[in-house]
Amino acid sequence: HSGTMTFSGDCKIQGNGNTINLEPSAVIIIERGSTLLAENLNLYGLKNTNVKCLDDAGTIKLDNGNLYLTGNYNFETGKVEIENNVQILGSSYKFAYKSKEQSAIKTGGTLGFNEGTIFSYDPVTSAKDLIQLESSEATITLKRATLHSTATGIQLTKGTLEIKGVCPFVSEATCIPEGMIG
Repeated sequence: HSGTMTFSGDCKIQGNGNTINLEPSAVIIIERGSTLLAENLNLYGLKNTNVKCLDDAGTIKLDNGNLYLTGNYNFETGKVEIENNVQILGSSYKFAYKSKEQSAIKTGGTLGFNEGTIFSYDPVTSAKDLIQLESSEATITLKRATLHSTATGIQLTKGTLEIKGVCPFVSEATCIPEGMIG
């Protein structure tokens, strides 16, 4: 797809396992205060900010699917909710969480970062807990992927951080309170 797709209100894409291929100029916009549920969808071509919420009241809900990075991607506004199994793929590319809003991995949900990807926790605030694992049955999986945190640090208080293979943890913290807390 090329061009702009804009979603306003409560919207849903039922992917049925199919793929939306975002061409270099394509953008998906979630309007102010709106929600987009992407169910059983593969999204190819995430980079820069080409899938975005226009304000902090916007929500992207992902329920089963794969996100393929084709460049470094920044999630800057709004929040994300993960249900069931969502995988991030794209060797050597970064998924940077920069929003000041709290996102959630729901009970039974898994957010996976696959080989060579980098999950960078880089919010515009000093909050360490903007990625919420809602219960002990919520999981972040690193499969030969990197977990990176700026000096803000990251704190995961529930759920499971599952490590598969060699997974570097990189922190820009200069003291223990700014580090990674699990």
